[in-house]
Amino acid sequence: MMPLFPVQFVVGEKNDRRRTALAKGILKMTRNLCDVALIVLEQGKDELMPTVLELMHVETQRLIDDYCIVEKE
Repeated sequence: MMPLFPVQFVVGEKNDRRRTALAKGILKMTRNLCDVALIVLEQGKDELMPTVLELMHVETQRLIDDYCIVEKE
């Protein structure tokens, strides 16, 4: 089965604690933004959703840029 996105995870050095800490921070922020998105929807503030989704996109893109590479065909 072909993967949905043609990316391959890059394994960094085992002791790269700074990089790991940065990834954890980005993941925690993304999780918090998911919670914010749910609150925004529950409160009927649909006009705020594009902003929250854009922030989620930017943060997850940073993580993808740091940890994934696109395979060349």
